[in-house]
Amino acid sequence: MGLFGIFKKQKFDIDVRPDGIFIGGVNCEFDLAKFNEALGQPRVIDDGEGKSRYFWDEAGIFAFVRVGELAEPKLAEIILMLEVAKGVQHEVPRKLYGGAFTIDGRPPLEAVPEQELRGAYIFLELSLGKFEVSLALAEAVQERIGAMDFAERFAKRDTDEIADIVRAAKMPIGRVCINQKAKKVKRRPSDKFKLPRAAGETLLFKNFNFKIAVMNELMYEKALLQPKFDVFEYCE
Repeated sequence: MGLFGIFKKQKFDIDVRPDGIFIGGVNCEFDLAKFNEALGQPRVIDDGEGKSRYFWDEAGIFAFVRVGELAEPKLAEIILMLEVAKGVQHEVPRKLYGGAFTIDGRPPLEAVPEQELRGAYIFLELSLGKFEVSLALAEAVQERIGAMDFAERFAKRDTDEIADIVRAAKMPIGRVCINQKAKKVKRRPSDKFKLPRAAGETLLFKNFNFKIAVMNELMYEKALLQPKFDVFEYCE
């Protein structure tokens, strides 16, 4: 049934939801072992420097995987191949993806924000819970939109003309890329640069530039003022 076929659940049907990636109705999260359980053992190409590509050829899916000597391999990006564009020279799955792909239970174009569709060019991007989903337009659709120059495409962003080209295509999407959002690390604020209260008499500079020159001499040239201020460290 292809990308939009959702009438009969198949083994390789994929639904990306805010809380996980469901394959055949089973939540595989973003876990390589669970992907192997759902899709079978992959064909592996070692790219060196701690990176590999895993190909589930029967499913038409491959993934970039980070491989460490001490840690378990981790999924970095998952790709569903619906077409192989002309001129592609890198390794691809031996079969194309033939399952149904949905985003939170909906066909992908229904899940894409309207403004994103109106400005479609090469990719359609959307964010969903833990995941970022990138839909690469099929080659034929890219060629139709690419025939317009930038000014023409920009002028049509407030109309449905470009969105209708995408919607009317027999196969609008050529490739689906799924990434997990990077976890934000909360840092504890440092008091390294907190200004202490002066214990004795203070000196007030009337000329700011002279004040900076004195600070530069004492902090960076003679290393008498500590800690040495680093603007990048301070911003972090």
